[in-house]
Amino acid sequence: WPFVKICGQDRFYDIVLPKMEDDDDDNNTINPFSQEEEPILKIILLDGKELTIQQYNSHHDLWGINSTVWSGGLALLRTLSDRFSSPHKTRTTMPETTCLLDLGSGTGIVGLGLSAVTRGRMKTIVTDLPQALPLLEINRDENKSFWSQTEQHCSIAASPPTVRQLSWGDTIIHDYCVDGRQNLIITGADVVYRPSLFAPLLCTLKELWHRTRLCGGAVEILLACQSIRTHLNDFWEFARREGFRLCLVSVVDVRAVCSSGDRKLDLDKIEVLNVNGVLPSVQFPPQDGRIYIVKLVIKDDGRGDV
Repeated sequence: WPFVKICGQDRFYDIVLPKMEDDDDDNNTINPFSQEEEPILKIILLDGKELTIQQYNSHHDLWGINSTVWSGGLALLRTLSDRFSSPHKTRTTMPETTCLLDLGSGTGIVGLGLSAVTRGRMKTIVTDLPQALPLLEINRDENKSFWSQTEQHCSIAASPPTVRQLSWGDTIIHDYCVDGRQNLIITGADVVYRPSLFAPLLCTLKELWHRTRLCGGAVEILLACQSIRTHLNDFWEFARREGFRLCLVSVVDVRAVCSSGDRKLDLDKIEVLNVNGVLPSVQFPPQDGRIYIVKLVIKDDGRGDV
């Protein structure tokens, strides 16, 4: 995928992925939110610290969907921040035993954000196509203060997130449960938007699941999907046919931050309702600003999940 240089500036912009025949004209045109045109966003974490996210573009349909913060990323970061910020730790909420692998990371809002929340104690890997990696590296370096020092009460040294290329459908060449970290959380925010990508996405999720199981690790897959996405119900059915069980874990309302126009987005203003529902949801129908947090499990695995 090529890069293009804009207005003679020494910075590069990614080009939007081409559409396939089964992708219609409206399934990739949801506006992220009113702050889309801000070159720099500040995300106020639950502890009051600020995460800095650079956005390359002001017109995502022209320059690429992976260079803008999307509301699904904010929703998933808030959901996971609640879990890993809790003072009541369990085996599955200990950053030191967990690796986060984020798919289609874009600006890095989920992976970099959770690494900041855990101050680098959680091994975090952000992935995307080659054209997205420079922006991920910029945002990682911009927030290096979060993982530059190890907290006194923690025996594990802080480490920065790893930026890595991962194209859905390609063979996985890395194992992610390493260094004694036996819990793998696979995340994807706003990655369900084109039917042509359903098969490669689910193929990658399956391979990651089974490779981690072979290493003796536990796996959790969490996707954040905008409820008003075109073809969303088609994806649920496709996933079921491919052997996945689906559970609606929580419903997140991001309207309070995404329509405010503020340059600083406060995660504490995002509303999270924990549920245990099915898809499609009758109780929580599609609505602008409503994000579904969905857990995917491989059927008949026999060894449980995270």
